[in-house]
Amino acid sequence: MLRRRSRAAVTAALVLAVGAGAQTSAGAAATGLAIPAKKEIAMRLVSSAENSSLDWRSQYRYIEDIHDGRGYTAGIIGFCSGTGYFKPAVALAKSDGLRSLGQFAYYDAAVVHGFDGMRGVRERALARAATPAAGAAYLEAFLDERVVEMHKEAAHDDVSRIETAQRRFLREGNLDLAPPLRWAVYGDRYSITR
Repeated sequence: MLRRRSRAAVTAALVLAVGAGAQTSAGAAATGLAIPAKKEIAMRLVSSAENSSLDWRSQYRYIEDIHDGRGYTAGIIGFCSGTGYFKPAVALAKSDGLRSLGQFAYYDAAVVHGFDGMRGVRERALARAATPAAGAAYLEAFLDERVVEMHKEAAHDDVSRIETAQRRFLREGNLDLAPPLRWAVYGDRYSITR
């Protein structure tokens, strides 16, 4: 015979379960772009390319149909109905064993090409480099394939967001996006000092 638990007993059980989950989450060490300071760097980097500004928060109110076949473009990095967001790209990069720069490279590719487009770039890079865990060699292949993808659309002729930002950090060996960072996008120079 099943007994019905009182509302208070159910509530107490839920509080304990949620508390235990919070302790597990709080106890897990954040890595890569899950670290708030690293996510802030990623958002400022992508905003330099998308908005010509490091002030990504001021872009929340933007919305426009730019007639690119992706619906309305809105918000801090031009989110649109045809593309994915921050979390799926970072989760895939983490599962591939990539550090902050690799996580950002996936995220930036998803911003421009959508999550499916980013996965296509990834698949082509995997065909050229044995594994993402190979680190710099894989990221070079990923960025090479990203340039190819950029050139498929006239709106993305300028690949400085890759060549003078991401590839620069890679060649400097800065796989963790540790400040100070200096880069240029579309002829504008930017820096993050801390």
